[in-house]
Amino acid sequence: MRSVAVWMGMLAKRQLKRPVFLAILILVPLLCGFLFRINRQEEQGVPVALACEDPDDLTRAAMEQLCAQTGVFRFYACGEEQVARDVAARRAECGYVFPEQLEERMREGTAADSIAAYSSPSSVAAQLSYEVVYAALFSQYAEGIFVDYITENPLFAGENPEALAQEAREAYRINRGNGRTFQFLFERLTGDGQSREVEASSQSVTMTSSVRGLLTVFVFLGGLMGALDSLRDERCRAYLAAPPGLRRWIPLLAVAVPAALTALSAEAALMAGGLARGLLREWGVMAAYWLLVTGFCTLLADLLRREVLLCAAIPVLVMGCLLFSPVFLRLGSLLPVFRILEKLFLPTYYLNGASGAWGSLLLAAGILLAASLLVRGLRKEC
Repeated sequence: MRSVAVWMGMLAKRQLKRPVFLAILILVPLLCGFLFRINRQEEQGVPVALACEDPDDLTRAAMEQLCAQTGVFRFYACGEEQVARDVAARRAECGYVFPEQLEERMREGTAADSIAAYSSPSSVAAQLSYEVVYAALFSQYAEGIFVDYITENPLFAGENPEALAQEAREAYRINRGNGRTFQFLFERLTGDGQSREVEASSQSVTMTSSVRGLLTVFVFLGGLMGALDSLRDERCRAYLAAPPGLRRWIPLLAVAVPAALTALSAEAALMAGGLARGLLREWGVMAAYWLLVTGFCTLLADLLRREVLLCAAIPVLVMGCLLFSPVFLRLGSLLPVFRILEKLFLPTYYLNGASGAWGSLLLAAGILLAASLLVRGLRKEC
């Protein structure tokens, strides 16, 4: 065991002495954490301040609607003086101060230029927020107009005014969302025309899966790099100084060490990005995947036996992982043939294991590792 530890330390030292490889190991977690931090900040929305000293029912309902909605802007209520301070300090992109008795002014037609808007000259998002704010005001104002029309209509003269107003208000709010009433609706659409609300429910899952998939390809590349080093070392007879009983197993260690280093970097990236779902679970899945990569890359090197062939196979394997494994898209849900092809590439087993399907990952890791040990044992000492 001491000889194994010494050789693993030497192999790890050799990898860490490579400046490019060491820089990649460090940059992957840093970049993942930085990108997800920016993504979380974007999901919070552009801050917009709202204020009214004595809001009427219309203004209060519009402010509550704006503060409750999610999307490009994040509205929040504050005092009138704080609106100007927040915009000046860039804590808010822009701000709106509503006057008292706004609904009465709108009904009398004297509401022009009554809403004070604060924004910096360089602000671009402020122009977009105008439409969102006025759409909310229009929606609430239209509800009041509709309720007044129903309660004052002679057709319903015999009905209870309060019950009739409540029923009209509920009917308006139900029909406001099904396209039967006229309103301004601002939605961010995806490429296939789906609304942002539908996209938002799966955006984080899709992004997490893509990041995990890319990190598994990264670990796979570490194993392939180790396989290439093992072939080069065997050609140069670099293992002759090792004890005879260990000599034939050092190529397997040469694959396992860089795969372990990239696996550690990938796990650090998942934690830095806030994607880890539990320490024991994450490390367990990654450990099983590390064994899978080690077994596959060792077996591949023993079967090919030539550096040129392995170098030619690396881009094919990487492209196959990106295309057929569910790194970006699960093609197996579109065509059954891809369900077979995706099982030929290693990231599929890690992603299934991370989703809870441990069986296929452990089975594949056990089979490939056993096969690589068997082939190693049958080979002559280098």
